[in-house]
Amino acid sequence: MLKAGKSKEEIVLALHNELAKRSEKIFFAESCTGGEISATITKVPGASHYFLGSLVVYDDILKQKILGVKKETLLHFGAVSREVVEEMTEGLFHLSKATWVIAVSGIAGPDGGSIEKPVGTIWASVSKRGEKLDIGLMPLTQGLSRKEIIEETTQWLLDALWRKIAHNIRVFT
Repeated sequence: MLKAGKSKEEIVLALHNELAKRSEKIFFAESCTGGEISATITKVPGASHYFLGSLVVYDDILKQKILGVKKETLLHFGAVSREVVEEMTEGLFHLSKATWVIAVSGIAGPDGGSIEKPVGTIWASVSKRGEKLDIGLMPLTQGLSRKEIIEETTQWLLDALWRKIAHNIRVFT
């Protein structure tokens, strides 16, 4: 069993073994992480057995055209919101036969933050097909650099995926 505080490499290897054993598939939509989650997963040989791919969707138009995020949702709530991440998650399930998906949208900085949504605001989903979506605001360390936000988000989401797959633990409350 994987214990808390493990490295990205240990988590990815545990995910690799569990997903291969179960014959389950994963698919991601990454905005603020820019493909870092996918890059981490594909460092393990044989990832193609369970990793379907990832969409790096920074642009709102691409979120709409590829993932089916509604223009009204983007206008009303903004790209960094629970509502947009929910529609990104649904879009991933619609586009694929993935068992598990991760969708993430946030403000990695150093610019782009506001009083309502400061740098480091990250909304994400780690969800299983056919179950209630598991979406929430990520609990990141405050005052991180852009690189650190991307690294911490990647680590946190991979660990969350592991906890959901191996232990059926909801990651957001």
